[in-house]
Amino acid sequence: GETGLIGFSLFLALLVITLLTTLDLIKRGEGQGKVVGWMGALMLIALIGEGFSVDSLALPYNWFPLGLVAATWRWNVNCREDNNG
Repeated sequence: GETGLIGFSLFLALLVITLLTTLDLIKRGEGQGKVVGWMGALMLIALIGEGFSVDSLALPYNWFPLGLVAATWRWNVNCREDNNG
């Protein structure tokens, strides 16, 4: 790959973290949060499928959904803390 073993390991860690936040959004999210969670799950499936044909981390459509999932998860966590605190 273009980033070596360390880069691949970091990218894999990012995908695992995204998977965990996606599953949390699907399980605990409501409305838009749940929809973004499902978008993240489908994006991860597509990214893995595409990974067998394209070997580049520089494509912007890979990073935009990851950012949406992370931002929505963080926003939902803040909303849960405000409602419970």
